[in-house]
Amino acid sequence: MKKLIFGLAITVFVTNSFSQQNNKKRNFICFTPTTANTINGLAIGLWNRPATQSQQNFNGINLEILGCGWVTPFLGLDDAGYITQTKHNINGLSVGLTLLNGKVNGFAISLTINTTFYFNGVKIGLINVDLHSVNGIEVGLVNANDHHKGLGFGFYNQANKTHGIQIGIINKTNALQGLQIGLINSNDSRTLPLINWSSKRK
Repeated sequence: MKKLIFGLAITVFVTNSFSQQNNKKRNFICFTPTTANTINGLAIGLWNRPATQSQQNFNGINLEILGCGWVTPFLGLDDAGYITQTKHNINGLSVGLTLLNGKVNGFAISLTINTTFYFNGVKIGLINVDLHSVNGIEVGLVNANDHHKGLGFGFYNQANKTHGIQIGIINKTNALQGLQIGLINSNDSRTLPLINWSSKRK
């Protein structure tokens, strides 16, 4: 009898542990925020903010009805502990009224503020903010980056470092390796109208 009870206890423990592991992955449709570690398919919710300190990977489509990008003006260039930079990864498409995502590989489209820490791909928003780096194409009224590699197209483009091309009315960067095309173009070498450039290795 004792062996039977012990065997049942072990079975329940193993089954429960296996179930908890399965609960860390969501397939097809997941509502956010979520404590799941991996989401494959469609993640949908009012916003997508990590609900756990562990790694979260979203593979597919991330749809945020409101999003958390609206807090960006209050946080400035510091996440203030609000979102973990490298533990919130989206591979695919992220869409929302506002966005505040950790790392995005693919597409990010927002009607207003589009904020990421690391971005690789194509980014579209009224205001695009990148707190660490962006590799690819940005299209918006305002593009503000720490380190931009690729093409920035907007009314106002600003970056700490730029490796690539800025196209806009006003283009500004502290370190340029590439080309600026616009009404006012400013970099660490000079300020010129219409076109500016620098081939210095940064």
